[in-house]
Amino acid sequence: MHSTRSHNPQENGVTRRNNRSIMGTTRAMLHDQGLNFNLWVEACNTLVYLKNQSPHRILGMITPKEAFSGRKMDVLHFRTFGAYVYCHVSKESRKMLELTT
Repeated sequence: MHSTRSHNPQENGVTRRNNRSIMGTTRAMLHDQGLNFNLWVEACNTLVYLKNQSPHRILGMITPKEAFSGRKMDVLHFRTFGAYVYCHVSKESRKMLELTT
């Protein structure tokens, strides 16, 4: 077991580099799509999700999900970050004032 001292940032090198990489990529994603920086949480969540779904060298270039289940991962749900989306609300779900004919 390896213990660390509290309030000692010198021992957090890997974590600090990883966080710096995530934040740098997040800024690039937002800038690339011309989005406001108040969406940084969604961009970080997207980035971390994609990193967790990516192949790892330590696993023989397969994803953690593939290593666990033995099946290829489905990536059909991946979309470009910041892409336009449209949501259809059925007539039954709309409010009376929102109905249009």
